[in-house]
Amino acid sequence: MQTTNLISTHQQIEGGVKPRFWEIGECGFVINELLSFLSTVLSTECLPFEVHHAGVNKYASPNTFIIPEACLLDSYFYTMKDFMSIVMPGYAYSPLLTLFHICFQQHPWLRYCYFCNPSSFLSVTPMLEAEVFNDFVQMLRIHARQQGTRLHMRKWKSDTERAQAESIKEYVPKLLSGGDRLEPIRVDFQYQQNVSTLSDAMPYSQWEWVVDSDKWAYVPAQANWSSDNPESRARIDSRVAMQDRKRFFANVYRDADREIFQYMRGYISKMERGESGANHFHCCFFLDAKRPEYVTTDTVIDVISHRWSRLTSGRGFVFSCHSSSYQQTLKMQGRWALDQLASNNKHQVARLTNYLISYFARDKDQSIHVKPTARSRALTMAIGRASTIRTDSHCC
Repeated sequence: MQTTNLISTHQQIEGGVKPRFWEIGECGFVINELLSFLSTVLSTECLPFEVHHAGVNKYASPNTFIIPEACLLDSYFYTMKDFMSIVMPGYAYSPLLTLFHICFQQHPWLRYCYFCNPSSFLSVTPMLEAEVFNDFVQMLRIHARQQGTRLHMRKWKSDTERAQAESIKEYVPKLLSGGDRLEPIRVDFQYQQNVSTLSDAMPYSQWEWVVDSDKWAYVPAQANWSSDNPESRARIDSRVAMQDRKRFFANVYRDADREIFQYMRGYISKMERGESGANHFHCCFFLDAKRPEYVTTDTVIDVISHRWSRLTSGRGFVFSCHSSSYQQTLKMQGRWALDQLASNNKHQVARLTNYLISYFARDKDQSIHVKPTARSRALTMAIGRASTIRTDSHCC
């Protein structure tokens, strides 16, 4: 897949064109709706619309078949433009989104739809847009059966969880092989919702059929009004978020933070997307428990927080799992497992391993469906100053 070069925000503004950006929460909502649409399509056999004939005329109405605990399929007709915009060129996608992308680009009539009125006729054939949408839904089902998409999705998730859990089980003994007593310190790397400059915003583009070249093109959209709340790009662009993570862990033993990180014996980091669709990282740092007294847990967390903020140019902030109120909550629930760890304490090792698997190797419906490349890794791990262990999976 070729990467389309989008017009820069600065150039668009200079040229008098108002660029369209993804607003706060919009991209996450759309991708969740797209996944819900695809799940409904593949788990039912109903069509979105009924087509009625009245003499030489015809019109469409929503299918009255009610899907338990799901929206009627016809409602997704009006969001197809946004659905198509989610699948950007130059990224790797989960099996579900790959199915959607292939089908909408290969469908012979979908390119002529405006998705405003299901009873509108196409300009090139006497078909209603509702009929085209019905046919597209059937195309998704046919391709999914031919390619085993639902089985592929289940395998994709289960293989990922299994591979990540096995990696963690192997990681913990290696981490403790040096014999040091370690303190696990867990934090979450998150992002501010708002942008401080439009260069940090995510441009909204749409797939359009270019008649002259007879192919699809992913082109920047113009805004009908000024954007008041563009979302920070790192929250919705996995490429930017993974670049931020890479910068954070680069040179930790040699740069300005080395005074603290020299006591780090390893880390685990897992990228996920929350219910709002925002990218974030669960991280656990393992510090030598015998480090100097002045290198307290709070000191380590402060250094981590300032480093994440600095290397994300202020876009990132840290949530600490070691605040007294959060600790107390987890302890009351029997879920606290971040006490100092000794390699000869098998109970502690088993408890921490199970804790890490729970946080870093369980899907929890927070998988990354859009990645920079198929080989990009959501889960990364490292031991000491040189050895790095990473999950080798095609999951998101």
